[in-house]
Amino acid sequence: MGTDGNKDFFSLSPIEYTSLAFAISLLLAENLDKTQRGTLGNFFTAIGINLINLTPDQWQI
Repeated sequence: MGTDGNKDFFSLSPIEYTSLAFAISLLLAENLDKTQRGTLGNFFTAIGINLINLTPDQWQI
């Protein structure tokens, strides 16, 4: 929890992360066609892979 008692992004539970990701996906996909959704999804996947690769000591993969 943050110093003010509120949860911050990095202290969310796995269920909260999943729910947040799903809600954001729905909002982003609303006005995109299937090609745009695929392109944006691949872009965000690449960002996630790069973040993981930049912090190898933090992950047990």
